[in-house]
Amino acid sequence: MSKNLQETQLSSRSARQSLPEGTYWRGLDANVHLGYRRGKRGGKWLVRWYLSAGKYKQAPLGVADDTIAAGNLDFQAASKAARELVSEYRNRPSQDTLVEVVTVGQAVHEYIEERNERDSLRKGLPTKSDAHYKLTSHVLNCKDLCELPLGKVTAAALVKWKKGLAASLKSTARARIVNDFKAALNRAIRLHEAPESRASLIVKNGLAANADPAPRNTDQRENQILSDDDIRKLISTAKEDSEGRDFYFLVLLLAATGARFSQLTRILVRDVQLDKARVLVPVSHKGSTTKSVKRRSKGTPDRRRRGTPFRI
Repeated sequence: MSKNLQETQLSSRSARQSLPEGTYWRGLDANVHLGYRRGKRGGKWLVRWYLSAGKYKQAPLGVADDTIAAGNLDFQAASKAARELVSEYRNRPSQDTLVEVVTVGQAVHEYIEERNERDSLRKGLPTKSDAHYKLTSHVLNCKDLCELPLGKVTAAALVKWKKGLAASLKSTARARIVNDFKAALNRAIRLHEAPESRASLIVKNGLAANADPAPRNTDQRENQILSDDDIRKLISTAKEDSEGRDFYFLVLLLAATGARFSQLTRILVRDVQLDKARVLVPVSHKGSTTKSVKRRSKGTPDRRRRGTPFRI
């Protein structure tokens, strides 16, 4: 059976307008939930229904009537559309996949919205993710590909798209674009298709990494490792020239902890433990796994660089 649902009031436009950005659910019956995904300029309706073993299937319904009523769905219309869609799916003798009705463009748009929402929550203000810029520039401008239903995408079409990427792109940039596109398609496949569909295998084969990677660019600059004297000079200059102490402390922590810039910007006052000469640094967002430890101790500014002790 499905888990207990924490329901949200979605029936009125005013109630939905008071919700922050995110996805909310309202039960239509024990195993069918009407969803509302709130964005910056209104929301969209979706539906999910319970299959088995804790698994749900999800499908989009349409745009909510938050700002424009004509042609959009109010709560009652969305509820009716949700029931009809679930009934249609359950009545199919072969449980055909819903992936046919979801296009590549829709899959990419949904992925971009999810990434933008996640990055906005992390930074505490509305922002656009790197996936927004990469996929908009290199995928959404391919009209023929974006109009294809997911169920009709072929490995050959994906290979053709990959070969059409600009030759000026570096291999690392190309890999990040391909990985984001692959993640967008796989996300849509998980949400909209039946397990027996071959779409996942097609995406895997069509966007597979090259077996023979491009040779390393011999003109590429080697990694630059600053000496301890150079680091001390940077810290001293920041302390003397900066207006106020904020920039100096930022440079000092960058040198002392080795943390990422994005990590340091999330340090709280309570994370600086002067009595213990210790700074607690938030873990990096890098990677897809959920980290159980929220903050890691970086200890005293005594970090070793290539075996040489570095002290401030």
